[in-house]
Amino acid sequence: HGAAVAPSVAADRRMRAYTLLARVYDEVRRGLTYLRWKEGDADVIAPSLYSVRADRARPSNDEPEDGEIAADGAVANEGVAGTERP
Repeated sequence: HGAAVAPSVAADRRMRAYTLLARVYDEVRRGLTYLRWKEGDADVIAPSLYSVRADRARPSNDEPEDGEIAADGAVANEGVAGTERP
């Protein structure tokens, strides 16, 4: 495999800066969670840097499939008469 290539000075600084940013952002989120505990909206104000956004994973079709949870919290076609699959 050969010797490992050392990162350039600029790449090393970028990695260190991102690490510092991630650590500080995590501390800010902790404080915000404490302050907004009763409201429960800390994740809306400061979302995680590592979470996958649900709207990216969803296909362009806005209609939820059977059993899928819609944006308003309703479950599509469950418990509605005449919508059950055979």
